[in-house]
Formats: sequence, structure tokens, C-alpha cells
Amino acid sequence: MHRLFARICLLSVVLTAVAVPAMAQQSAGGASLFISPSARADGMGRAFVSIADDPSATWWNPAGLGFQKDASVMTNYAKLVPDLADDVFHLYLAYVHRSSSWGTFGGSFVYLSYGTSQVTTSDNGTGSTTPVDSFTSYEMAPTLSFGTAVNDNVAVGFSVKLLYVNLAPGNALKEAGVGTAGDIKGSGSSVAADFGILLRDSLKVGGNDMEIGAGAALQNLGPSISFVDQANSDPLPRNLHIGVHGKLALQDGYSVTLAGNLQQPLVNKRDRGIWHAGAEVVAAGTLAGRVGWIGDPDGDIKAATFGLGIMISNFQLDFASVPQATGLARVKKFGLRARF
Repeated sequence: MHRLFARICLLSVVLTAVAVPAMAQQSAGGASLFISPSARADGMGRAFVSIADDPSATWWNPAGLGFQKDASVMTNYAKLVPDLADDVFHLYLAYVHRSSSWGTFGGSFVYLSYGTSQVTTSDNGTGSTTPVDSFTSYEMAPTLSFGTAVNDNVAVGFSVKLLYVNLAPGNALKEAGVGTAGDIKGSGSSVAADFGILLRDSLKVGGNDMEIGAGAALQNLGPSISFVDQANSDPLPRNLHIGVHGKLALQDGYSVTLAGNLQQPLVNKRDRGIWHAGAEVVAAGTLAGRVGWIGDPDGDIKAATFGLGIMISNFQLDFASVPQATGLARVKKFGLRARF
């Protein structure tokens, strides 16, 4: 008799603990939709919804595309549970392009790997097992986004995404005793939409320019996803992000940015809000230092984030260290961006 040997338990751990605010949304499906894709934003405590000034706006707030003038591409990568498995990782790719007559279009792709699992057969009660098959569990979420500036101070945008979750082949789940015998598929899909708005203005502070902004984004509005059988489905991780920031531009490429966010999960009425705060200091237009703080009462996270950025010509390399749920090691994220 076959049984699933490796990762059903690990999958549940990752789904509930791998990303803020996963613990606050453990009844939601589609972990790839609530994992932040930006090392820069993570270094700033994920207080980024009112900034959204790079291609990760396709995830954070599509309205941010409306204020972007250059075409650019970015990628981010992270091993999500480095103390548990090396093959559980998150990959994000995004590209944005400015249209002179319409606004800015963006496309992104998220791939979340849960690693490789084995199906084994037991040897007649002897306690030994023999591997007979293996499979890879994963999620992917391609997204199309658009943002446009209504005027110099207001931008709006939206995203449309497809979520596909492939946990395991149906026969492997059946042999493992997961789901019902009548309709086991081991995979599921859904569609979702995001909507965002940004408000920005500028003023003079001591002879220096200061940008102030406020933003809001409503994420992952769409039908529930079923990835075991038709009798079991989970809502998508719906969120409301509200944030503000201020950026003071000094001389010779120096700047200071302060930002704050409230992230309110909308899956369960009992979910409490998650607070994000962050700062970024840029020196001579080439080196950025970042620090932040995440307060997630349901996920039992009250910890600092850290990050660095290096900007050379049209290229930017980012690094961040972020906390996870209690008992899991901090995650290191890496990002690269190129402007054209």
C-alpha cells in the first residue's frame, strides 16, 4: 500500500508560518499571494504601499505604476524555511513599461516551490519503505497590472492575477488519506484582482524638497480555491493596506524616507491588524541602509527588519533580513533591478 512520505506536514507548516501575515490568515489559501516580493520593501518593515515606486508595485499597489516613468525589470529570491528545507523558495519576476498616451503597464510572475516529496511503499509490515515515485509541489501566480496618473498628485491602478496551486498528484493524496475518494485532484486555481490609489504632493523643508504620500490597496479579491477536493475550499488572502510616507531629498544624492503601514486581513472578522514601520537612508545616490519593524499580534511577531541596497548606474542590488513566526529562522531575501 502506498503512502505519502515527505512533505504534507511541511506544506501545512509553510502555509501557516512562512510569511507575515500567514498566521493571521491560516484559513486562507494561496500562500504565494501574501509573500512580499521585494527585498527593498522587506528591509523597510514592509511599509511600502504608499511608496510603490518600482516594479514590485504590481504586488504592493498598482497605482504606483502611474507615477513611474522608466521601463524597468526586477527579480527577487528567498529561501523561505532555510532551517527546515533548502528547496522551499519564492521567486518573483516583474517588468513595467511606460506608455506615453495611456499610463504604465506591468507584468509579474510569482513562483513558490514547496520542494520535492516522495511516495513510498511499505514492505509488508516490516517497517521498511521503498521510494516508488516523487513529485514537486508549487504555486504560481502570473499578474497583469496597469496604473495611470489622474493628475500630478493622484494615481490609480489595478491588477488581475491567476493563481495555480499544485500540491500533489491526486493518486498520491488519495493513498495518503487526504481528501475524499470521489474527487481528489491535488491542485486548484482561482483568479483575483487588486485595486489601488496613491496621493502625492511636495513641499519645501529648510530649502530641500520633501515628498509626502498616502496610499491604499485592496488585494486578492476573488473566488475561493479548492486544491484537495470540491468539498474543501479556502478563501484567498484578502488584505487592505493603508500607508503614508515622507521622503526628504537632500543635496548630493542624499535622502531620508520614513513610512508606516497598517495591513488589515479581511479573511476572518477576528483577524487583527498588522503594523509596519520603516526607514531608508540613501547616501550619495549609491548606498542605501534600511531598517523597519513588524508588529503582528496574531502571528506573534514583534521584530525588526534590516536591509541594504547598492545602486550603480541603472542597476540596483538589494538585501533584506526579515523575521518569521516563532520557531522559524529569519529569512534572507535578495533582489536585483535594472532601469532602461
